[in-house]
Amino acid sequence: MRPCVCPDVWNATQVPDAWDWPSLPVVSKTLANGLRVILAENHTVPLVFLSWTSPAGFESDPQGLEGLASLTPLLLRQGTAHRSGGRMTQELDDLGAELAAGSDWDVAFLNLGLLSCDLAAGAELLLDMARAALFPDDAVARLRQQRLAELERRRRDPRALANGEFARALFGPTVYGHSVLGTAATVQRIEAADVVTFHEAHYRPETSYFVIAGNFDNELAIDLLGSFDLPPALRAITPLPLPCVPAVESPGVVRLVDVPRATQTEIRVGHSGLARDNEDLPALEVLNAILGGGPASRLARSLRQHEGLAYHIRSRVAARRLGGMFVVETSVANEAAGAALAAIRREVGRLCDELVPVPDVEQAKCGLFGAELRRSQDLINIGATLGREALQTDPGFRERRRQAIATADPDMLRGLARRYLNSEHLVTVVVGPSQALQSQFSSDVAYRCQRVPLESTS
Repeated sequence: MRPCVCPDVWNATQVPDAWDWPSLPVVSKTLANGLRVILAENHTVPLVFLSWTSPAGFESDPQGLEGLASLTPLLLRQGTAHRSGGRMTQELDDLGAELAAGSDWDVAFLNLGLLSCDLAAGAELLLDMARAALFPDDAVARLRQQRLAELERRRRDPRALANGEFARALFGPTVYGHSVLGTAATVQRIEAADVVTFHEAHYRPETSYFVIAGNFDNELAIDLLGSFDLPPALRAITPLPLPCVPAVESPGVVRLVDVPRATQTEIRVGHSGLARDNEDLPALEVLNAILGGGPASRLARSLRQHEGLAYHIRSRVAARRLGGMFVVETSVANEAAGAALAAIRREVGRLCDELVPVPDVEQAKCGLFGAELRRSQDLINIGATLGREALQTDPGFRERRRQAIATADPDMLRGLARRYLNSEHLVTVVVGPSQALQSQFSSDVAYRCQRVPLESTS
């Protein structure tokens, strides 16, 4: 592998190549019992990582039952047709295994890490949880109450309020504008029968992947997984309609959520962004790394180190299946909100007006490549990523992304900034005490302050 060198002088005749990456032998196969498997041998340590990944992310929430997709994986360890929740916990402890269940916008997952000598026991347990789960009424009711308590807590959390209001400002009533946890009204409607229906429709072997990564033998693993009898699917797959994701942007308006006793102000600034399959996304990641991707980024240097305005600040590009967003997130002292917002707009504007120096571009690319290399050497990340990528992306995506990052240059990045990071069309959400904040924006002709009732953010 070539070392990462960030040159001080740009040679226009050189076009940077993507790094040479260590190959990971991956086997994909559909077994006779219908199980789709992905196997990645790595004999470095005597561990294996197992993952069941299904297309059951937040986008799959049925209308009126928002929050169901994020609730379902948490219920998978409450008991199955063959073991109680208590027995399941005991077996995990006996194996010294670590279990994680959750979901994101696209997928739901069950991840299990354990010693490679316990692969058979771990695989049987994970398949039992994924395909033979029971959803007792009392378990659903208990988790529903926990979810309602969490929603109530977030109504008092300025950071959660800022994230939720920003999503609503961009995406309105569409799927990306909803809280992934649902609302109090939708969560209260969720019954055990709804969880059963959702599970039967989305956690199916023919649409899911079973991943093994780590120290094992491919042929033995295929024989093992092929020996399991899977419960038959009980329902036909009903394709979900694609949600419409319009931008409900109101440029020039500061959406102010009043939290009178807040000791600091949360700010979110940005606009709608690119879908995951957009060819400009990798180069936009380079641009984002320069703007606010870490402690050496422009936003960190300007707002934290030079002006002392922000406690923390970052920018990120969130790309999903049907759309995405660009957002700058920060917390500031209440009296510094106006100055911080002006500084953010100024740094975004600089990317549109000025060429980024070549060393800064190369440093950002090195950071992105280094992060990917670290992920590719981590057993847990490999196992958790393979099934997700098989469901989300087309073959060759990873290599195309590396090449696109490697070939990004200052002219390209300025063009992308002008296309996608318009400082005059930023949507702004501010959460804090309105008495200290409103005057900071009303005097600026670039802003029109709009109060958002706290009730509407729940």
